[in-house]
Amino acid sequence: MSELPADVERLRQIEAWLLRQYRETATVGRYLEVQIGRVQEAIAAASGGRSADAEPGMGPGHGGGHGREPRGRRGGPPAGVPVQPEWVLEVERLSGAARTPVRVHAGDCGQQGAARSLSREEAVRALREGVGPCPFCRPELRLGISVDDPA
Repeated sequence: MSELPADVERLRQIEAWLLRQYRETATVGRYLEVQIGRVQEAIAAASGGRSADAEPGMGPGHGGGHGREPRGRRGGPPAGVPVQPEWVLEVERLSGAARTPVRVHAGDCGQQGAARSLSREEAVRALREGVGPCPFCRPELRLGISVDDPA
């Protein structure tokens, strides 16, 4: 992006789109990390407990590792990339400063609009206080609680 608009509303729309793209990419990355872990566990089991890194030429930068380890082994996303929250509260954007809660989402849900991060406790409290759960990611099921009106 070489030039950005000057008005705040368009900048916020661009920011929301970029964050949504990042979350979708991060979800794929997490899936791949899980699959890599499963393969590495299978390699360890099949080789009598030795990990792939213990075999000659199989560590990072030596062929089999393709020079990259799963993000979880390096300690998370690269510097400057926002950490994805576990839970988020979607809020309705109004012209004033007040933002009305709309839905609770799982952090990896691609259906959220303008949102702010929530802790697990805040997500449970919001759902119990009547904020609706997202019908796609179903945070109430992931949180293990029931809500009267799931939609």
